[in-house]
Amino acid sequence: MVWKIVKSSLHRVLKAIRMCFWNIDTSIPKHKPFLILKLPLVPFKLVTEFMDSNEIIKLSMCSYRLEYFLRISKYKLKKLNVHLSDQRLRYDLTQSNNCSSIFFRKGKSEKQLESVSKMQQLCERYDSEDNTVLNIEYFSSNTVFDLYKCINALFSCSSVGWNFYLDQLSTETMMHYLNLLLAEKCTGFSFMRGSLSTPLLTELMDKIPVSKRLEIGSDIPIDFKHPNALKYYVARYHSGRWITLNDLKSIRNVGCVELKSTIFDCSDVNQFLNYWVNCEEDMLELLELNLQEGAIIDVFALTDQLITLRVEGASSSNFFIKAKNHKNRKFVLGHVEIGEGNSVGFTAWEAIGKKTRVFRILELLERKKELEEEISMIEKRENQSGFSDFSEEIRKKTEAYAELRRLKISLNEQDHVGYHFEI
Repeated sequence: MVWKIVKSSLHRVLKAIRMCFWNIDTSIPKHKPFLILKLPLVPFKLVTEFMDSNEIIKLSMCSYRLEYFLRISKYKLKKLNVHLSDQRLRYDLTQSNNCSSIFFRKGKSEKQLESVSKMQQLCERYDSEDNTVLNIEYFSSNTVFDLYKCINALFSCSSVGWNFYLDQLSTETMMHYLNLLLAEKCTGFSFMRGSLSTPLLTELMDKIPVSKRLEIGSDIPIDFKHPNALKYYVARYHSGRWITLNDLKSIRNVGCVELKSTIFDCSDVNQFLNYWVNCEEDMLELLELNLQEGAIIDVFALTDQLITLRVEGASSSNFFIKAKNHKNRKFVLGHVEIGEGNSVGFTAWEAIGKKTRVFRILELLERKKELEEEISMIEKRENQSGFSDFSEEIRKKTEAYAELRRLKISLNEQDHVGYHFEI
């Protein structure tokens, strides 16, 4: 019954609320005021759940009592990203099906806020709304963290990232906020534009836990090294020319590594893939990189010495590989895709669901190669002088040939529509 009342009143509620926002839309006809604060908490939550994040923000600015009820409700966000420079502060709030932003512009004001403890303090500073962007005038450096605490208190969000623009932000200011945020539930940090010196980048990696996401969009010295650089669960480096092949081989149990520029060619990627196949531990779930400038994609160089299952009819060249030792590993199926330009992507998956079919074919191909190598070794020994145990070798070769024939029949019987391999 309560839900029917709430649903029938929703359209009127939203119009009435918009009328409260400083006469933003005077063309809306006047309605009898809807006393939203008179609603019990459950109907209040049902009504406000229909609002987007910016409407929640505006509602919280109307009164502290409204803000209090909204804080109790904790509206779900998919992502919250904060962008900080010297003159601007922007919040990107992503829900399941839409994204909105709050834009604070720094400026001179006779009533400069020194601290913010309530969203209502921003009421007089509301400037305008442009589609999905709220514009609020004036913020001071002293209020940045206060604003974050107030806005974050309204939402429940599992992904919170901060983006620092180093070409517009002093090192002292950046480090001040980073130290404060490390005590909060932030999941990732990005440092964009400008450049980072080796001492500063070292300090950042010493401070930021490897469980966080780290993105460095700034220039990085070519001789930079740090033991945590490729231990972050998600690491994105726009400048990755300082990373070596041995660095890639040292990766263990991370989620994603993205390198916009590198010193690698197809031979280096092939060495990494062969290392991944033979590694005893899980290395990573996703690797995206661009080859060195001027490098040409050579599929044969990429697949050298690898057992592959190629995907037919795809818009770009891509193939599957498998880990040899899969007893101690979770992500045992690898997928390589050649993208536009000189980009290469590698994804490691579990061999579950539909992927078990791909994994089974690769298992058979792997065994096929082992049998062929075994037969080749027997035949080499047969041709050597002084060979004595001829009957035993003949028996082994006969058994190997018999298993190889059965295996080829099994490969032909597999459902390999959409895939290509050599029998």
